Amino acid sequence: MSAVMKSKPEYRDKIVEIMKSPKGVAVGKQAQGNLFFDISLDSEDPNIFRAYENWNTKEEWEAFMQLRDADGGLVAVHGIDFAWLSEPPVFYPGTSLAG
Repeated sequence: MSAVMKSKPEYRDKIVEIMKSPKGVAVGKQAQGNLFFDISLDSEDPNIFRAYENWNTKEEWEAFMQLRDADGGLVAVHGIDFAWLSEPPVFYPGTSLAG
């Protein structure tokens, strides 16, 4: 699975801070069924974030996308307020060719 999200310029640094925090990339890496999880910045537009994830099963990814923290917030959004984005995130589900 891959995803793309574009931040409003004034929120870019806040999103980077969250992604580097324990609520960010680490949460995805520790999720049940996760094989690979990383988020990178686009090399041409510093406000574009690209997520790359591999999961054992589609069901485990779907469960992660619904997981809520103790405060009721979606864990999968890592504490990012979607109002900080200039457009809705786009998800690209896929199937690994690695086997």
